[in-house]
Amino acid sequence: MHRSALLNAPIRDDAGIREEIESRILAEHFPSARNAIEVTVRNGVVNVSGRIAEADVPRLLAAVEAIDDVTEVVDHLNTVTG
Repeated sequence: MHRSALLNAPIRDDAGIREEIESRILAEHFPSARNAIEVTVRNGVVNVSGRIAEADVPRLLAAVEAIDDVTEVVDHLNTVTG
């Protein structure tokens, strides 16, 4: 394995990334949407789906993108107004 591949390899596994999203981001910053959002992670790619207030989408996606070892965020969210 090349040194550059080791430097770019994720440190946490997908379950660790998902746990951080659910316990820190959703629970602390979006508690009213926590049970309406589903998160799956595969090879650092996060799929976010469910229902959330339209105004919260940019903040949620930015918070997920900022997590170490997340390589991409795929938005499958349905927005609600209000």
